[in-house]
Amino acid sequence: MKISKIVSSFVLLVSSSVAVASSYNLYSDASAKSKVVTTITPENQGEYIRFYTDKDGKWAKYANSSTGEVGWVDLGEIEQQKADALRKDLLANVDEQIAFYNNKLSSLAELKGKINKANYEELRQYNRPSHVRGMVQFFNSWLGDDGKMHEKSGKYYW
Repeated sequence: MKISKIVSSFVLLVSSSVAVASSYNLYSDASAKSKVVTTITPENQGEYIRFYTDKDGKWAKYANSSTGEVGWVDLGEIEQQKADALRKDLLANVDEQIAFYNNKLSSLAELKGKINKANYEELRQYNRPSHVRGMVQFFNSWLGDDGKMHEKSGKYYW
């Protein structure tokens, strides 16, 4: 029985500590208009223990385990900062993924261009019937680089 109470107290203690990536104000009362007692920061968050939540679930009471200082934290502020941090992380991840896939797409487009060029050359050379290849060779022998007909050879291929 005593062990279960100790374990449950430890679980309550661990789960009730403030998990912050940012800083939160500790107010003297459960109101944003009340005096700010101190600020809970990532450096000192391990000193604070959450021990009470108001009936609306909007404010939580925290105590500093070293100094005994007590105050209220706006839970809406914590949730908003968590949502902002999550949104920022997701957007950064999306940007990384977009850059990664854009790089892959450009590599694939380049590869597709090389394959299409190789296929075109292969098709141009070998997918013609033999009599058409012969005519092409014949006309290529007559057609010069200037686009005019020149007789380079008296050999006919058909």
